[in-house]
Amino acid sequence: MEDFENVVWFKTFGWSDNPFKIRSEHRNIVGFIDMRTQILTYMKSDDPFIVTGPTGAGKTTLLKWLEEQKKDSFYFNFLDDIDEKKFKKKIDGTFLEKLIKRFSGSKKFVLIDEVQEMSPELLKWIRCKFDEGEISSLVLASIKEDLGNIEEPFLDRIGSRVVLVRNLTEEEAFKMVRQRMFSKGKNNPFTDEGLKRIFEYSGFSPRKTLENCETCCIYAGKEGIRYINHDVVNKALGSIEQRITLKKTDKTDTAIEPIKEFDIRSLSPSQQKIINILSEEELTTNKISEMMNVSRASVAKQLSRLSFKTDRKLLESKGFNAPLVEAKNKGRPVVYGLTKEIKRILSE
Repeated sequence: MEDFENVVWFKTFGWSDNPFKIRSEHRNIVGFIDMRTQILTYMKSDDPFIVTGPTGAGKTTLLKWLEEQKKDSFYFNFLDDIDEKKFKKKIDGTFLEKLIKRFSGSKKFVLIDEVQEMSPELLKWIRCKFDEGEISSLVLASIKEDLGNIEEPFLDRIGSRVVLVRNLTEEEAFKMVRQRMFSKGKNNPFTDEGLKRIFEYSGFSPRKTLENCETCCIYAGKEGIRYINHDVVNKALGSIEQRITLKKTDKTDTAIEPIKEFDIRSLSPSQQKIINILSEEELTTNKISEMMNVSRASVAKQLSRLSFKTDRKLLESKGFNAPLVEAKNKGRPVVYGLTKEIKRILSE
């Protein structure tokens, strides 16, 4: 079963690879013309600004696209285990690089993804570099506008320069899915009505749309279904009935919250795979990404959500009232495993 889900299913539809991988497709970015124009305008004015929006809306894709547009740009994702010394050295550059830039007048463009994970001290350092003119433009991306690790004076400088990353329009969603499929083959198993139903389930979120397309294809492949229409999508995504419960204790372990219902299958396919992998053994982010054949940053984002560091409200809305994943050590690299309560429930 696992081999079918991870390898065979996309070949069933005539694709050379999984067209719905969550990996950023910034070279073939679809839509977002309004946001890209706004971003480039802020970049040209040498102003610091924030890119924010819901999870999976495409913030990372936009920043990676921007990295390709600007010659002297540096992209960093702080969900990765970034060494602060190496980060500073990268920004400062070598003596020769400093000398060349001094006479050429060129400056760096720094793009910081998941800035909410950055230490206040490092943010203060990068702000000083910006104030001193060593950085021409500073782009900060986060899932929220309210960033407690940024000093108030610097927030004042950013002011209203905030790019809100919206979800896809229906036209953009169609283009994204078709472009993904045709990059891996010529087949399209989806009817227009089937895709529209997927968009509805996904709320037009790019990441959720890709995850749900994958789920529908795996379901159709198992059932021997050739075309994925409205009814097939409903069966693949809308037939969730099994419920399990989770108890949560407070920080002192003296009080217990009421048992709350949740559905494991309401998690994204990527999150479900991580839960499945960690149910077997505790692993580092790198090892999980190797086993899933996805980028390390993608796995780090999911681990951050499952451990309630980010997007807690989203998981709580699905019935999860306690972390599913936790760090099992204090050093580096961090080793992750399931929480005791989730282990207990999965073993029942």
